[in-house]
Amino acid sequence: MTAPHDRTADDALLQEARAIVGRVTAQVGLPTPVVALAPSVGKPGAPRANAEYKAIRGVPTIKITESAMRELPFDVLRFLLTHELGHFANEAWWKRKTRQFMAGMGFAALLLLGGVVVGLIAESSGAGVFPGLAIAAVSLIVAIASPFTYLANSRTHELRADLFAARQHGNLSSARALFAAWDRDAPEPTQHRRLRLHL
Repeated sequence: MTAPHDRTADDALLQEARAIVGRVTAQVGLPTPVVALAPSVGKPGAPRANAEYKAIRGVPTIKITESAMRELPFDVLRFLLTHELGHFANEAWWKRKTRQFMAGMGFAALLLLGGVVVGLIAESSGAGVFPGLAIAAVSLIVAIASPFTYLANSRTHELRADLFAARQHGNLSSARALFAAWDRDAPEPTQHRRLRLHL
């Protein structure tokens, strides 16, 4: 039989997280997003002490795990929450990059369709299929390049959030401690975060 869940403790943790977020948003002039506790965030296998920013039905929301609230020292917790505020602050940039990715994939699809049409027309007129193949090849290059660009922008989005948190926090030892906690829970390839902030 499991022990009853302590709702009072959860409420106290949530109030602490909201106070941290409120102080930072007041300093930088951002609206204060909703802050909510969650058992876990992110993909399966993500670190237990973690948080994420999302606009849920248009409402800016930071979800933070109960483990993060209970286990992380105050300075590390503040860095984590400020990192998520960095995603909020850079939301317009990320949306623009996402639209560019979608436009690139749409352009590749149109090029492919155009290549098929041009190839059919060229072949029926005796000019051969080369013009259609050339257009289709360009569409393939765009289609292959777009996801790599998206991934690069995703990493940049994380870096921008890290730098936002570092500027507000001013203490990189908290970032090191957070990344070390993440590595203990869910080790990442070294190039993903070890190069960030020159840690």
